[in-house]
Amino acid sequence: MKNKPRYICIESECNKKVWHKNSRCTPHAEKYKKYPCRKKENNPFFNHNQYKITKSFLIEEYCKNQKSERTIAKIKKCSYGTIRHWLYKYNIPLRKRNETKSKIYKGKGNPRYLDGRSFEKYPSEFNASLKLKIRKRDNFTCQLCGISEKEHIEKFRRVLEVHHKDHNRKNCKESNLMTLCKQCNLRV
Repeated sequence: MKNKPRYICIESECNKKVWHKNSRCTPHAEKYKKYPCRKKENNPFFNHNQYKITKSFLIEEYCKNQKSERTIAKIKKCSYGTIRHWLYKYNIPLRKRNETKSKIYKGKGNPRYLDGRSFEKYPSEFNASLKLKIRKRDNFTCQLCGISEKEHIEKFRRVLEVHHKDHNRKNCKESNLMTLCKQCNLRV
């Protein structure tokens, strides 16, 4: 057996049944609603495009200037979801994440770029036995933060790294090499 409404509309001369105490039936409730319809036209609080994001603006910034959705959102002071919404709405094709970053950070655009040195190979002298010798000399601890090799293995699942002080891969003298953890090696 299904439940039936057990209360009566509070409007005078209306005997319609309602679900909640002290409430009105649907026809009477519509009269008292401030904004009876949620449609855009009837609701003054609905602002269709309050950030004034036009198709020409998005094409200029997103396509021509190659700015990301987040960067455009900061300019317009809105969420990047709003920018994405308008990109879909104007049928502007979205870029993949790696497309945006790869163009900016490849080669000379990368802040860590050093004259193309990163493509050089290490010399044959810089081998596992030399690295072990340097780590042993430095007591298997990072020379900057002091983390031990055991802690480093637990945290990063690899042994401590050997770093060239002068950033020259060909200079494999013991005085030029030092033991660093993964994080310190990235910072240096």
